[in-house]
Amino acid sequence: MRTAHIMQYGSSDEALAVVETDAPEPDRGEVRIQVEACALNHLDVFARLGHPEDDGDFPKRTGCDIAGIVDAVGDDVDEDRIGDEVVVYPGVTCGECRYCLNGEHTMCHEYRIIGEDLPGGLAEYVTVPAWCLDPKPESLTFVTAAAWPITFTTAWRMIITTGELRPAETALILGASGGVGNAALQIANRLGATTFATTSTLRKPNVSPNGQTRLSTIRGLLSMRKFTS
Repeated sequence: MRTAHIMQYGSSDEALAVVETDAPEPDRGEVRIQVEACALNHLDVFARLGHPEDDGDFPKRTGCDIAGIVDAVGDDVDEDRIGDEVVVYPGVTCGECRYCLNGEHTMCHEYRIIGEDLPGGLAEYVTVPAWCLDPKPESLTFVTAAAWPITFTTAWRMIITTGELRPAETALILGASGGVGNAALQIANRLGATTFATTSTLRKPNVSPNGQTRLSTIRGLLSMRKFTS
């Protein structure tokens, strides 16, 4: 199969190579995904440029946001899942510690990320734990579905798990034209909160197509004495 490898630190021209490798086989409890789309985010950039927690081992295969079709299954996975159109949750945990049992999976001492600590989706096939799969909504293309795993789970933890936003409360979303900011804005609107949003410039794409949100630039926000509905 074809796969994109990071061969060294550096620019994209220096660091990236498309190589041929064997397609992986799923282990017990895993599935193999035929990758239809894989989004990019800053984790991919960090892996290419390096960061303090990087182990420096090469080659690396990134790609955390994956959408595709279940192509094969390992032992203890129902064969009926073959052919399912899915989105991959990229966090892998032990599932047994007190953090996992309390729903705080990112606090697990064995927490790993597909595409950072484990081989990612910048390949034709990737194997992942079967419990990391969510069904792809029929209304979404594979490309659109691949854009949401990290942005929406990050935004959800930020404003729902930690921020405890509730219906009819007010939320101010900074950087609302970016991935996480726009996800937070959509979640807050769906929840029924009153939302205000900022972008660096009003020439950014329209982040509130339904008119639910009051939009301002950062400079405009700083000049406002108070928000009014």
